[in-house]
Amino acid sequence: MDEKTLQELQYGLETQFRYKLYKDFKFKYMQSVGIKDIMQAFQHPELGFIGVLHLFWCTDEEKPYWKSKWLDADESCTVAQQLQNKKIYDENKLVECVMNFIKFKYIDQFNITDKLI
Repeated sequence: MDEKTLQELQYGLETQFRYKLYKDFKFKYMQSVGIKDIMQAFQHPELGFIGVLHLFWCTDEEKPYWKSKWLDADESCTVAQQLQNKKIYDENKLVECVMNFIKFKYIDQFNITDKLI
């Protein structure tokens, strides 16, 4: 796939993604609760990997807005790791706590076997 076709695909995907995101009532509160980065990967069944869209909250200008950047697979992993390292909490431990709570609340209390999950 040539560069121009890739850019056209990325533009269309970004437009659709933003439209869907903007329609969600939660969207206008995201930066208020600390969500300042959104990453979404796109792949086409025939064309393969298209890229990762990174939307980030930008306050450089007079009016803050969501800026975008397209990343390849390697860049996206690096950016995701940098974002995770900047957080003041450990996301892995948070997920582990939620999983333990669910296990305690539903599996242990109602004697549900692991085979059902």
